[in-house]
Amino acid sequence: MALAIHVLTGKAKGQEYLLPEDGEFIISSAGGEELCFNEGPGKPVAILKAVKDQISLKDLGAPDGVFVNRKKCAEAPLKEGDAVRIGKTRFMVVKVIKYSPVAKAARARAAAKGEKIMAPTAPSPAARPVPKAPAPPPVTAPPPPARRDTSALKKPLYELPEAGTLQEHSLGELLRYFCASGQSGVLSLMIEGDIGAVQINQGQIADAFIASSPAPSAKRALYRLFRWKQGDYVWQPGEPHPIEPSLEGQSLQTMLAEAEAESEAIEGLLASLPPPETKLSVGNLPRGALAKLSPPEMFIVGLVRLHGTVRAIIDHHPENDLVVCRLLVGLLRRNVLCIPTTP
Repeated sequence: MALAIHVLTGKAKGQEYLLPEDGEFIISSAGGEELCFNEGPGKPVAILKAVKDQISLKDLGAPDGVFVNRKKCAEAPLKEGDAVRIGKTRFMVVKVIKYSPVAKAARARAAAKGEKIMAPTAPSPAARPVPKAPAPPPVTAPPPPARRDTSALKKPLYELPEAGTLQEHSLGELLRYFCASGQSGVLSLMIEGDIGAVQINQGQIADAFIASSPAPSAKRALYRLFRWKQGDYVWQPGEPHPIEPSLEGQSLQTMLAEAEAESEAIEGLLASLPPPETKLSVGNLPRGALAKLSPPEMFIVGLVRLHGTVRAIIDHHPENDLVVCRLLVGLLRRNVLCIPTTP
């Protein structure tokens, strides 16, 4: 199985790099906080070593260290679905599928070795064993009633494609399907200029994040992804990963119901909210007006003065996104907050 790294943040965001089957893959600093992947000058900060498809990552002196699945480590084995952060750059180990930018290079490498990359096919009818006819039941007594097989109740009654669009299948539908079937892997979501991912371990949501807007928690990132109504998704099945689930103990049905309800409520507020990158400021208020605000409203005013943009205010607020959006809308309608006019 060919593996690659998919860059989630940084100058190379969206790029994929094919990892060697045997050999080394150098990650170096390209000046500032940007990383260079197996090319160009710069000081090596980490190295990926592959030996017979077994990949390990070693820190060679990254300024802030190397983090694998949010844990700092000097050296660690990597598997499909593992997320790595070095500085402000994040990337994920992914399986090379037919949609991958490096699929052509992976096929060429396999062809040079005399291998074929293709999906497994079902055995031909001739190769399938012919089942024997069941023996007739005894004539003297009716057969005992068959025990009801309940195993099928745990399996989904339909199948979803491993790649498609969010217009065809919503995130809620996808998560219910992959969790109900007890699968492990990474569900990647892609919209224009951004990417998100939900990691599932044996039918349980383990982690979630969005590349462009790191949320304070995996749960808030998951709930934000429910507001992505357009774009593409790719399911990459893999082995369960030994990470500490950020969402452990959370009821799947409760989370999905809360996420869908929050998404609907926020969509109703979007018409009253400026775009995420809009800078806000405190309005020209009469003397003593700020003293009449409630503590939650004063906290929002403080975030506006510290961070400015709508996205940054929401990201830095400890409450869930719906609470923050309602506070922002209320303060904007009362002109406590405003959008500064440019000269």
